[in-house]
Amino acid sequence: MKKTLKSIIITIYLCLILLYFILNYNFIINKILNYTNIFINNIFPSTFIFYIMSNLIIEYSNNINIKINKLYVFILSILSGFPTGVNNIKELYLKNKLDINTSNKYIMFTHFPNIIFVLSTCMKIINNRNITIKLLLSLFISNFIIFIFCKNKISLNNNTYNNNDFSKILSNSIKKTINIIIIIYGTSIFFYLLSFIITKPINNIYLNILINGLIDLSKGIYLLNLLNNDYIKSIYLLLFLSFGTISIHIQTKSILQDTSINYNYYLIGRIISTTISILIFIILSLH
Repeated sequence: MKKTLKSIIITIYLCLILLYFILNYNFIINKILNYTNIFINNIFPSTFIFYIMSNLIIEYSNNINIKINKLYVFILSILSGFPTGVNNIKELYLKNKLDINTSNKYIMFTHFPNIIFVLSTCMKIINNRNITIKLLLSLFISNFIIFIFCKNKISLNNNTYNNNDFSKILSNSIKKTINIIIIIYGTSIFFYLLSFIITKPINNIYLNILINGLIDLSKGIYLLNLLNNDYIKSIYLLLFLSFGTISIHIQTKSILQDTSINYNYYLIGRIISTTISILIFIILSLH
């Protein structure tokens, strides 16, 4: 009964959104084009090649005696950025490199913003290198603390040799990356448009930025240009980047949906990491 009621409410809400899109089609088309421009110029260049490289590393680690433990996962997640960190766990789990309990624990600390994205985009928002470095350190240290307290486990199977040649592995990696990019783009643009509807009647700039940033990362970040205080901008950025937005959480659930990996561990990790990262940033800013 509860599921039926929930489905009815969601259906009605989606119909209302569709009606709004139809009545404001020119506005919607312009916003889609605007977001596509942001995605192509800022998000796609800083993520595409890293997604491919992380997948290649996982594929070739099957051919050599690499111990698949939490340090391997941690470093790979830093290099690739979210939501690829979670996708890496999924790939290792499906390849029988990690068991389900280990996979559930490891997704708690694999949420990292792409380093190039932070250095390029966030530097434009804050325009202060020292604050940006403190922001990055806060994000990394908070995940590292969770990393320390997660019990380390060895891989289940380290010696599965992959006979595919490089061209085939590269081709498969590109296909997997494109699938992830499509999920990111489609999910992000849906919530990007949804954020306009939800925040339209809200006049308070701080609340407007908060709601937009928790719905869609790109819009929340670019709205920070409306603020003048770099430290307030940084707190917002830490919240959006460390906790992730609704869009990113939906992307994560979509990536994990065909596995037994529990999304709730990811959510718990984000809550803990966000709290710690903000505290660390405040401490670093006192010096």
